[in-house]
Amino acid sequence: MDIFPVEKMSVVLKVSSSGFYKWLTRPKSNRELRTESLSDQIRIEYEKSNRIYGSPRITQELRKKHRQVSRSICRPFDEEVEPEEQDPQEA
Repeated sequence: MDIFPVEKMSVVLKVSSSGFYKWLTRPKSNRELRTESLSDQIRIEYEKSNRIYGSPRITQELRKKHRQVSRSICRPFDEEVEPEEQDPQEA
């Protein structure tokens, strides 16, 4: 379901609607593919740590596996993950 018609948005944004549709069908760039792959690996490391590791530790683990990754790439993942409720016995 379209919230806003493409034709109306293209007029407001001063772009062509054909350009929008062309963008929709464009293949993913190498950067997008690399980011997706890293995101998958970040999620795997996070799950392997029983959802404990944050971006510094995940970055460290991926570097041990010879993956070129910066902490800034892992940081948005920290914001995606909702903190779990803390166990009252641990507080």
